[in-house]
Amino acid sequence: MGTPIWLSISLLAMASCNLAGASDHIPCDVHPTQVGWHVFVDHRDRFCFEYPPQYDVAPAVIASGISKGSATEFVGRLTTKPTPNQGATADNPETATIDVFAYGIPFRPDALTKLAPNGYEDIPPRPVHAANEEFYYYGAGGGGADYPDVFYFGIRGRTFSIEFVGPYSRRGKSPDAETTAIEPEVLASFYSF
Repeated sequence: MGTPIWLSISLLAMASCNLAGASDHIPCDVHPTQVGWHVFVDHRDRFCFEYPPQYDVAPAVIASGISKGSATEFVGRLTTKPTPNQGATADNPETATIDVFAYGIPFRPDALTKLAPNGYEDIPPRPVHAANEEFYYYGAGGGGADYPDVFYFGIRGRTFSIEFVGPYSRRGKSPDAETTAIEPEVLASFYSF
């Protein structure tokens, strides 16, 4: 005795719906919105963003716990001059990177002062609203050091940052005008999924 045709069609329709629902839709996986830009997708932490064509994905060379606490993890690096074993770009005036870090602490905007890259733990980061996410910004601090532009954010209760490192202008301690011009575009393309 066979399965009635109406039951077969119903089961097939339900299976199709379940398969469609099971596949994760990655908002920026298909086409970047900026002409010539590329898409960075982190499947593990489930976020993505667009980045300019002068950057390439570079091997992650920074180990867990390298900075800002023992639970910091390097998630990804995009760089204008990808070279193996390059740990930082602060000393290379021709290279720029976009670094992504995950921190082993719960995300709380009021607790981000502990992560202040400029050492000003008594000054809270500046909120920066992008199209799909709220970021918390720290820039240059005191002294003669160069500072990245750091944008903290939270995904599913965890703390992350996107750091725009160099190249640095000769007169300032912050990334140059070309880097700061792309920051809002990168942040506006950010999605968690």
